[in-house]
Amino acid sequence: MYIDAAEVMLEDDVASNRAIGSYGASIIQHQTEKQKFSVLTHCNTGSLATAGYGTALGVIRALHSAGVLERVYCTETRPFNQGSRLTAFELVHEKLSGTLISNSAAAAINESRTCDTANKIGTDSVALSAKFHNVPFYVAAPLTSNDLSLSSGQEIVIEESCILFSNHFMFFEQGVVTKTTAGGAFDIKAFVQKTG
Repeated sequence: MYIDAAEVMLEDDVASNRAIGSYGASIIQHQTEKQKFSVLTHCNTGSLATAGYGTALGVIRALHSAGVLERVYCTETRPFNQGSRLTAFELVHEKLSGTLISNSAAAAINESRTCDTANKIGTDSVALSAKFHNVPFYVAAPLTSNDLSLSSGQEIVIEESCILFSNHFMFFEQGVVTKTTAGGAFDIKAFVQKTG
């Protein structure tokens, strides 16, 4: 019984991801007259974060399948580095043309207009930079990300960084984590879902 339910959830998630990918790619292609697109993605939204296709990375896969993807810029996504550890791995594994950038380089990518779309903490700064430079910005998310019991985004409980990363002075290969940190793990904006 549980296995059957899990298999249904798996099939539903992959179908939802593919619908998000198709719909998102269609929006991007219809909002501009460009023939080729470079996109920026923040965090990991691919097959390693979902049941097998991805949400925002699903949009990127759909653009690639349509032959219109030029390059993917992925941010390192601190503090856990999901972009550099997971998204970059998926791009290489799928042989997609990708460039890993530091989180703070997103504004430079947008300013140079080499990115046509983008998605944890830092999403807001990427969105603001995109808006300032007139670059379309989207978040691709499954319906399971929605909590319909909430009356507004103000009620969303924001995930806090792990105490190991937040409250201890530690040295890591990537650098130093300070004793205190501030801020949640997610920014809340608008979404693209399988239903539009």
